[in-house]
Amino acid sequence: KEKDRLVQSRQAAFLPEVSAFAAWTYDGDGDDPTVGRSHMEDAGLAGLKVSVPIWTGGQNTEQLRQARIDKSNAQLQYQQGQETYVLELDKAVNEYREYQKTLAANDEAIGWAEESFQLSQELFESGQISVADLNDAELQWTTQKMSRELTLFNLNSTLARIERLTLWERPDG
Repeated sequence: KEKDRLVQSRQAAFLPEVSAFAAWTYDGDGDDPTVGRSHMEDAGLAGLKVSVPIWTGGQNTEQLRQARIDKSNAQLQYQQGQETYVLELDKAVNEYREYQKTLAANDEAIGWAEESFQLSQELFESGQISVADLNDAELQWTTQKMSRELTLFNLNSTLARIERLTLWERPDG
């Protein structure tokens, strides 16, 4: 909008400029220092000035051309910003969906790791595996739980980014 108004302003430089002026004054005469109506005269002045830009050495034309270029650049930047916004929002939504799928896979992996750990405990109690093997099974279970928490964090971060992108208010209202 600013660039459009600048173009309009530059176009107005080609139009004639019209100015009007007026003045009213009192003027005294004579050798008598007393101020009275007999010694004062009213004087008025009025005029009209018309200025037509006949030749400015191409300055107005060049300023108008530059203003139009600036307006085109601003429009392109605005369109690019819109496209970037849409792409960023689309990317965030796709990431959110992927994290939801990953979360379901994490839950399944936790179930399998927990079952493996419980089996390892039974095998350890019967002396079929060592403490190191039991610790490995517990580590796998813990790793899967941590992976789920990281996925939850990423899911919530992506959701916050989507909310920030969708709740953004434009400066013009």
